Amino acid sequence: MSTFVKKYQNVIIFIILVAFFFFMIGIGIYLQKRSSRPVAFRSGLSAVNIRETPSRKSSLKSREGNYDSTTFFLEPSPEQLMVQISKLDFIDERIATKKFSGLKVMWPLYFFNFQEKKGNTVTARFDAVENGFGLMVTCSMDADKFPLMADVKSGDKIWVAGEIIAVDPAGTGMIYMTTDHIRLTEPVAASVD
Repeated sequence: MSTFVKKYQNVIIFIILVAFFFFMIGIGIYLQKRSSRPVAFRSGLSAVNIRETPSRKSSLKSREGNYDSTTFFLEPSPEQLMVQISKLDFIDERIATKKFSGLKVMWPLYFFNFQEKKGNTVTARFDAVENGFGLMVTCSMDADKFPLMADVKSGDKIWVAGEIIAVDPAGTGMIYMTTDHIRLTEPVAASVD
């Protein structure tokens, strides 16, 4: 018997390695199916359609009623977005950023402070919740485009519309976004199917 094992030693090792390989694949598939969660898709997300004010160059177009418009989603809220990210297994910040970057949202945020100013570009920080404890939203904006920000005080509720650039789930979380529109009044939501 030992001569048989010695004669076919390499073949036996190869067969054991192949069996072990398929065994590991089977365990991986089992664990993947066991930990997968069903994804609930929602229909009827609420969104806001904002009409751009026409520029002086396009005054002829504005008389004809041709306005540029952009749709911003009210959901997911900043908190809902972070909950979705926390449910992802083995979170990688690049994956979180890739998943949500480019999403145009409009959220009610509470002004915290101006972080920095470079020329006309201002970086403003907002709290996602009124009490100030929770995730932060950082927006870069043109100070000339949004003059009402000069009069804003810490804690004021502001509706900020823009595009998500990056998401950092570390700690309480940080969302970075551009600023396309700012409102002090609540927008009227329309259902989007």
